[in-house]
Amino acid sequence: MKLRWSFALLMGLSLVTMTSGCGEKKAPELEVEQVSEQSKEKEAEAEASKEDALKEDISKEDVAKEESAEDALTQEENTEANEIIEKQEEEGFSFEAFKTINFSFSSGAGAWGTGLEINQDGSFSGSYHDMDMGVTGDLHPNGTRYECRFTGSFSKPEKVNEYTYQMHIESMEYEREVGTDEILDGVFVSYTDAFGLEGTEDFYIYLPGTPLNELPEDLRWWLVNLPEENVESAVLEYYVIHNKDQNFGFVGSDIIESHYSMLEWSEEYVLAMEDEIKNTPFTEEELVQKAVQIYETWDILLNDQWSILKRIYSPEEFQKLTEEQRGWIADKEAMIQRAQADIESGIMEPQVVHLQAAEMTKQRVYEFLQYIKEYKQN
Repeated sequence: MKLRWSFALLMGLSLVTMTSGCGEKKAPELEVEQVSEQSKEKEAEAEASKEDALKEDISKEDVAKEESAEDALTQEENTEANEIIEKQEEEGFSFEAFKTINFSFSSGAGAWGTGLEINQDGSFSGSYHDMDMGVTGDLHPNGTRYECRFTGSFSKPEKVNEYTYQMHIESMEYEREVGTDEILDGVFVSYTDAFGLEGTEDFYIYLPGTPLNELPEDLRWWLVNLPEENVESAVLEYYVIHNKDQNFGFVGSDIIESHYSMLEWSEEYVLAMEDEIKNTPFTEEELVQKAVQIYETWDILLNDQWSILKRIYSPEEFQKLTEEQRGWIADKEAMIQRAQADIESGIMEPQVVHLQAAEMTKQRVYEFLQYIKEYKQN
């Protein structure tokens, strides 16, 4: 804020001399000087007062700006959650919201976990795994593994309140009968039920934006990235599926955002590997191994993108993409055959085949990445 001041300058005083019979005298010069000094003092006081007012206005403006910035930050932090809530209030919640969401119930310390994927029609699939290397026997010296694969269907979600919906399991089947077992590669494999889904048929869905103080305390213990303080004012930033009888919580994560993170890590990993190939005197066998690792890194990314595209595309769109991908695979195989022929004739080094396949796969990864970004933008 700018303030402009115009100051009136005192230029002088006019003294009137009057002649009379009494012989009146001219006003003494000392009095003129005193008046001038008083005027300067008043000017200085006025200027100082105006400067103080200006400083006060600037100070108030700074405070207002800081308060405005704080309000904007608070508003920004809650915008995404509020938008999700508003959209769900307008359209009603449906399983379509889980189109790019995977759920997991796990513990990093125990190395066990249950994964759950819910389709738009309410059907679901998933798996559970746990490993105990200490439980061995004569026939299974490599430990014991607990696992299962399952499919099923949830009922249509029914609204409980602004933040909560309720559903129940309508059907559920296991790939292997629960309670059976076998020994594979020296590991005792026990087929169990799905940890986290057992013990109840009823589940709650908590939406992003749900106040944390409305969640059961035992459920909050299972959740991740919750603020340690200000629980009274904090809200969920992700979907949660709550086994209400066991107080277990499945945490939702966006598969596209997870892929972006994996892509970033993979790019750095490949750059480091390529730098090693250029600057380290590896043997031919070691060079081939490095080249294979680079190719496999891009191939893993491509497969992850394929699973994402399968979920976000309509059946018609995915069928078209499948036909396109078959053509790409045929081109890649033809390139590899030509490269192998060049190796046999001594024109090309063995590791170059894998590096060429890696480069071709890398280009396809970035094509698929553009498809995913276009979906996000729309």
